[in-house]
Amino acid sequence: MARHISKDATGMHRFFFEKLKLHPGYIVLVQVGDFYECYGENGHLLSELINIAPPVNERKVTGFPVTSLMKYIKILVEKNYNIAVYDQFKISNSTKFERKLTKVFTPGTIFDEDLLDEGRPSYLMSIVLDEECNDSIGLCWGDVSTGTMYTDICKLSDDEGLFQLLNEIKPKEIICQNEEIKRIVLGVIGKMDVDGNAYIHLHELDPHIKNYNKNAESNAVSYFYSYLEKVQSDAIVSFQEPKRYSKLDKMHLTPQTVKSLNLMESLNSKKNSLFKIIDRTCTAGGKRLLFSRLNSPSTDMKVINDRLKLVDYFVNNPHITDLLRIDLKNINDIERISRDILASRPSKTGIPQKFIRILNSLKVIKELKEKFISLSKVPEKLETLFKQINYDNELLNILEKSLNDKQYKSCVSDGYFVKDGYCRKIDAIRIKLDNNSDEDSKDFLEKYVKELKIDVSQLCVRRKSRKWIVASKKEIRHPHFLMEARLTNGEFQYSLKALDKQKQDIDILFSQMVELEVQIFEDIQEILRKKVPQIDVAATALSELDVALSNAIVAIERNLSKPILTKKNEIDISVGRHLMVESIQLNSQRTFVPNDCLLDSKKRFSLITGPNMGGKSTFLRQVALIVILAQTGCYIPAKQAKIGLRDAVFTRIGANDDLTKNESTFMVEMKETEEILKRATSKSLVLLDEVGRGTSAREGLAIAYAVCQHLAHRNESMTLFATHYHELADELKHDTTVNFLKTEAARDENGSLMFIHKLSPGVADHSHGIDIAELAGLPKSVTSLAREYLNKSVTSHPCDSKTVNELSNETIERIKKIDLNTLNGVKALCLLEELKNSLTNK
Repeated sequence: MARHISKDATGMHRFFFEKLKLHPGYIVLVQVGDFYECYGENGHLLSELINIAPPVNERKVTGFPVTSLMKYIKILVEKNYNIAVYDQFKISNSTKFERKLTKVFTPGTIFDEDLLDEGRPSYLMSIVLDEECNDSIGLCWGDVSTGTMYTDICKLSDDEGLFQLLNEIKPKEIICQNEEIKRIVLGVIGKMDVDGNAYIHLHELDPHIKNYNKNAESNAVSYFYSYLEKVQSDAIVSFQEPKRYSKLDKMHLTPQTVKSLNLMESLNSKKNSLFKIIDRTCTAGGKRLLFSRLNSPSTDMKVINDRLKLVDYFVNNPHITDLLRIDLKNINDIERISRDILASRPSKTGIPQKFIRILNSLKVIKELKEKFISLSKVPEKLETLFKQINYDNELLNILEKSLNDKQYKSCVSDGYFVKDGYCRKIDAIRIKLDNNSDEDSKDFLEKYVKELKIDVSQLCVRRKSRKWIVASKKEIRHPHFLMEARLTNGEFQYSLKALDKQKQDIDILFSQMVELEVQIFEDIQEILRKKVPQIDVAATALSELDVALSNAIVAIERNLSKPILTKKNEIDISVGRHLMVESIQLNSQRTFVPNDCLLDSKKRFSLITGPNMGGKSTFLRQVALIVILAQTGCYIPAKQAKIGLRDAVFTRIGANDDLTKNESTFMVEMKETEEILKRATSKSLVLLDEVGRGTSAREGLAIAYAVCQHLAHRNESMTLFATHYHELADELKHDTTVNFLKTEAARDENGSLMFIHKLSPGVADHSHGIDIAELAGLPKSVTSLAREYLNKSVTSHPCDSKTVNELSNETIERIKKIDLNTLNGVKALCLLEELKNSLTNK
């Protein structure tokens, strides 16, 4: 922002920098003719963000055409910038213009569906301090585009609780009451490994509602509305009653879990995702609901079973599934469209089309209801949904009678928004306008041209700047009906007095018509505002129906089965598959190898060994994905499964480092493992892959052993632990809670390594690391040397009888006194090191 306005600044520059002071931290755009302009440092910032030419100095301008506004607004909002837009308006009975603030865009206050991701909620969140308890904060978050609103309370000192909440909600914008809250929130957001962090800033609460009451959640709601009133003061914003957010009935998924399991589509990745595979929804609301369910699976048995019963009905009645989906495909995003209309002025482009989309959706809902009436023996849940899926006759009738659905313009203020026959006054004006059409004006002008005393072939009648003119190469001794001549580009141009007056009359008539149409638009807006709660109920029910139908389609197409949810502490999966891997293999005409999984209260820990590329990591992920799908209310990729409800899924899979925090791969691995050990419960599912590999073999093995012991006997979590430390099996073989599984590889007739991918009981003998290095393309000279070194290290100190006989009596007696029942992995390693040193010294 420029620090001062130079003395020789133009009126437009002064206007711009005055408005910039009113919007600190914003990008300000001012309409000048057919362009939006921006100056000074604000202009430089704009040019960098949207890749346009920058201003040379404070006096120079940068900008873009008016028609490109929404394109660039979308880019700026996605980059977490606020934008204030000043449009120009012609002053009545004057050639001058005035400029007014017409639009404000912030990441969390977007109404326009064209700027939003149709499959994601867009939350604005407010956070305030509890006035009675300094360690407690009240939170409120809502989606202005759909009207949903939630509240909660949290301990300010509970970083993990706040982290979990923000990770589940993923707000686009957070307003904080003070610097302390902002600092803590910034720290929590910094730990979230997600695409696109929230825009976080302070907002000063209006004094008259600062002490609204002593309830932190209510104050957060007031704070929320205070900010919205400041940013979108002219918009009609309609929210549902705030709901208390419950974390108790939701499965906790960490950002690492979401990322390592590829649950959601990443903005910066083209990788396949579970969401992409199971999303067959027809509506935008259905897509958002599926996203929400997959992001926070349920832990409520009744809720999950109700969802599964609905899916089961559609799976067994595919003709009904197809019948209902035909209509759902023609229902628009009525939640967001209705609020976009309510927040819009008559001059906003696209509003007539949005009204038409609401009308068409109501018609389809009416047809959908009629189809449902013809069905018999439907589940109770489906009956409940269709009671909520209502169309409002009053709104449907008023839209059908009033909207011009054939010749509408781009915005209401362009006229012809209202259908002929709806308003007598408008009909009368349109008749007069039709009688003064362009064609009549041209005919009228050409009739007078014939009276001129020169060759008609030398004259030209044409349109110019909304006027009809007579053009001639020679000057005309014009009669009384021609206006004064104007010499332009070598020709004389004349206008007709009668037509000039006719134009003024037309402008007056058109303004009167638009004024009447705007009034009708505002009347319909008010009717729509009253109907929004009913629209919300119908939209929610339609979304639930859409998700159930989508799940049924996926279940049929991908041969999925209905899971059995139990209250027992068990995961019993028969012939389980990994949907994403299976999808890739099908595309390359390969067959996926399924596997079973059995974990229960007696055998809650599985140690999995085997070669790289043998399928260990795939198995870990597929078990987690099956559990998540089951608790989402979806069918699962397995022959059958019994799933005891899990409260969380934790993963430590893959190698990561964080150079920005000066953290190595091993440090990141240990931090993630520490979080799991601290937070996993006996109801959690834990997946660990290659823990301890980032340090020396001896220390890595010790850490892996200790982690296994902690999970099995302190957390008592259901755990799948994949490792190349085969020695762990010897250490854990007497542990009754541990089950041993292995993947194997075999050699074909040419000696090439083949991966079986089938898990079986036991412990693998080899990791086949050198063979896999060859498959990766390492030079033959390198792999040959590696094999030679490996063989040498194995045979260099053979443990034969002679070596044993040479042991000192002291060493033999020490070995005899070892109590194997009390010797754990770490002690064993230390003892082995001491014995080795004693032999070496000898």
